[in-house]
Amino acid sequence: MDRSEIGDCFSPENRYSVTLFSYQYWNSRTYSYREKPRPDNGFLFVTQGKIAFSFGESVLTAAPGDFVFLPKGCHYEAIVRPEFGETRDYLINFETSFPLSETAPNVPSRLFHAQNREYLELFEQAMEKRVKNQIGAFGLNGFLLTLLENVIKDAKNRTVSQTERQMKKALELLSEGGDLSIAHIARTLGISESGFRSLFRKAYGESPSQYRMNIRINQAKYLLESTELTMRDIAETLGFYDEAYFCRCFRRHAGVSPRKYAQSKQI
Repeated sequence: MDRSEIGDCFSPENRYSVTLFSYQYWNSRTYSYREKPRPDNGFLFVTQGKIAFSFGESVLTAAPGDFVFLPKGCHYEAIVRPEFGETRDYLINFETSFPLSETAPNVPSRLFHAQNREYLELFEQAMEKRVKNQIGAFGLNGFLLTLLENVIKDAKNRTVSQTERQMKKALELLSEGGDLSIAHIARTLGISESGFRSLFRKAYGESPSQYRMNIRINQAKYLLESTELTMRDIAETLGFYDEAYFCRCFRRHAGVSPRKYAQSKQI
């Protein structure tokens, strides 16, 4: 997620209702949302040890200082292994009055690493009041808003753009010879498919599918110019379904059939 968009996803203008606030101790445990989706949104702040969030084919390992967003409706397992040592974290679950922005992550995602004690002090103060019954539901909602204000302020002050890293990774995946789906790439990046498509178009002026197709057509042009491969061989090499589909795609992007393109380069 682009740090500048955290404020759009978790705007204080939304209405928030805290459903759980706890301080968790982990030693060796697995907590699973594999079968049933997570029922609410959550923020997790790790203070000691590590937690591995496993989802799909990806694993996010959160370490002390990591501020993690756990989106409502996602499927994952939270795992603490003995080698992680004793793990401790603060967890605050919440509901919203209307859905978060489509650019919000739809899998467990590290929003950032907090390098100061500001967040720890916020959680410690709120938990102390909670234990002493000095804070009720209204006060917890106020604490969440204060937490969000700090998250948004902190995100805007950071100079390294997570979106830049995500888009760089997206370009690498799209440029590889495989045929990963756009949905799979979005999950790998930790954002929703619609959010990924929107961010990619904003960054490069075209959709991820168009970008990948342009790469393949350029590779096809090179093969047509420099080799004697058949149309079928080129189609298979570049991952097209069959020769006919390759020819249609090439004509649509290059304006001529691959055969005519090859002939024009041989003259």
